[in-house]
Amino acid sequence: MTLPDTETLLAATGLVATAVLWAVERFLPGRKRIGYRVQMDTAIGMNPRDAHSLVQLRLLRQDQEITDATLALLRFENDGGKDIVRQDYQEPLTVEFTGRTVIGVEVPDANPPDLVGMLTRNGGGLRHDGGRLFIPKVPLNKRNHFKLLVLLSAEAGDGSGDGDAGGVHRGRAGGADGGRAGEVVVGGFISGGRIRRNAQRWGPRKLSLGLGGVCIILVGLLTGLLLNGPTVAASAECATGRLTVDGSSAFAPPMREIARQYAARCRGAEIESRWWRAAACPGWDG
Repeated sequence: MTLPDTETLLAATGLVATAVLWAVERFLPGRKRIGYRVQMDTAIGMNPRDAHSLVQLRLLRQDQEITDATLALLRFENDGGKDIVRQDYQEPLTVEFTGRTVIGVEVPDANPPDLVGMLTRNGGGLRHDGGRLFIPKVPLNKRNHFKLLVLLSAEAGDGSGDGDAGGVHRGRAGGADGGRAGEVVVGGFISGGRIRRNAQRWGPRKLSLGLGGVCIILVGLLTGLLLNGPTVAASAECATGRLTVDGSSAFAPPMREIARQYAARCRGAEIESRWWRAAACPGWDG
């Protein structure tokens, strides 16, 4: 049995290593992690300033006028490798909208839907004070998520304090309209994990794309080496030129077959046969 050459072994080893890295990145349980994104933070265009002498529009909520109103949409998800339970929260999640006041908040989307009830229950659900929003400690299994739609006013509130305990994560995301809406600051502390701000992703992650590209290259290289392997071995056994075979006609059939197979395997080889009958050989008695 012929062993594969060095190039084939290296390509196969690289392919296996790439597959192992992809499996580890995809399936190996990781640390506890909550990711968040500010998917929208924009002003509500209710005031036609160019036509203020003709019409005046006001945004009201519960008979309260909201000046320079903005809407923010935040998404929180468990994007780690372990489930998160209530006991994992050493500090609850908070969202501070710098320079703005929280008017109201809703949960437009949650997976599983039971999270909506946990987040909005009376006495233990979402609450806000000034510019700060407090999120209750809700369990999040892997890939669970929820979204918060927050209505804000441009007036600064009371809850814009900036004191934090050690180890509290603070991530910042600027407003979508060039900073007019202020910053969004997320705080909290997860035991044995962390909270991070995720960048907006479109399509697969860069690591997955990189591993996929390497895998495709290695598969192509390995296929090429395997397909070219027999040709390389054959060329080492072949010789070009002209060969003349002279002998008894009794050996003609097997030699013709050998010559045919050799010529088919080795291009550039020319085999000429000359046979004589055994009866014409002096001293032959067979």
